[in-house]
Amino acid sequence: MLWMVLVAALSGSTPPTIPEFEDCRAETGERLAEFGIAPNDVRGMQSFPIRRRGVREDDRIVGFNVWVWQYSCDGSVNLRFDRYCRFRTTHATGDCQVPSR
Repeated sequence: MLWMVLVAALSGSTPPTIPEFEDCRAETGERLAEFGIAPNDVRGMQSFPIRRRGVREDDRIVGFNVWVWQYSCDGSVNLRFDRYCRFRTTHATGDCQVPSR
């Protein structure tokens, strides 16, 4: 990553940036729609950055876990995205369900 910043600095361009979760909201909504979860069934949503371990305070975000709670079930649907908001996996807890892929 350091070489990318150095090359970008020398070329006058800006280095690629890691999105914040706010940038992954569209992808989260797309996945929920694919799974048949209507927006009016979403009781709440929380995202947690996944950070690489063993790095100082400025550790790098390597992905996002998104927990979605619904009115129609007791539990949550959990989605995992990589650091560029590409969908990776999902699983459900409690009596919530998602279709198998």
